[in-house]
Amino acid sequence: MDITPAEQEVLDQLLSSSLPNEEEQAEAAKAKEARKVRQRRKMTAAYKAHKALEMLYPDQYDKFFDHAYSELGKDERYAEEKEDLVESDIS
Repeated sequence: MDITPAEQEVLDQLLSSSLPNEEEQAEAAKAKEARKVRQRRKMTAAYKAHKALEMLYPDQYDKFFDHAYSELGKDERYAEEKEDLVESDIS
């Protein structure tokens, strides 16, 4: 298939516009780093809230934890095989 010079120029423009330039790459790297910082902050806040609730309301925490653990065990993604369990895991 022969491509005319005009068609080649259009193809070159389309291809070159899809390639990120240095400024776009820098912005993408900056956005990626900002996402990582936000995600780390959210995970740390969730962990600290979790620990605070565990200390403030130990009875409710144990009740919710046990319920969530048993409910997740019904989901095949979280189910454990009987032979995979170790005696210390069961207690």
